[in-house]
Amino acid sequence: ITNSPAFTMEASTSCESRITGFTFTGSSSNPPGTDVNVTSTTSTSAYRIDHNTFTNSAQSIFLAVSGNGPGLLDHNTFTGGGASEDIHNLGMGAGSEAGWQDTVAPGGSQMVFIEDNTFNDSDSNVINSGIESYYGARTVLRHNTFNFTQIDQHGTAGNVGARWWEAYDN
Repeated sequence: ITNSPAFTMEASTSCESRITGFTFTGSSSNPPGTDVNVTSTTSTSAYRIDHNTFTNSAQSIFLAVSGNGPGLLDHNTFTGGGASEDIHNLGMGAGSEAGWQDTVAPGGSQMVFIEDNTFNDSDSNVINSGIESYYGARTVLRHNTFNFTQIDQHGTAGNVGARWWEAYDN
């Protein structure tokens, strides 16, 4: 039993980091009140968050990742209440244009890969966002199942928006 966030992962430059096999239940809210916060950079080693279950009947943000470092989020199940935003890809952070000033290699390693996950909305009246990306973020979505849940890659007026996203076989 932990308070939110249950995990704060700062990806390492010398070894890979991983969170696997957990069940997260209960309240989540805007970061830092998420279940898992990940901070990386384009020079850190890869991180992986896999085979976890995230559940909350209220509006939730379960996972927040930042830094545009290489990451894999796979084989997780997310079930949130109406208007949840299950994963936030915060790119280089609010106000930073750094995510728009370097080279993007389509399908390259400097992305957050979201693969083989299931996204569920427990409220059939208000749609969820399975993934929201901002601030120069790069996201690849492959082989996921979205149940009354959308993919949301955007910016906000006056802020830096998502830079790159790819979606395959969802």
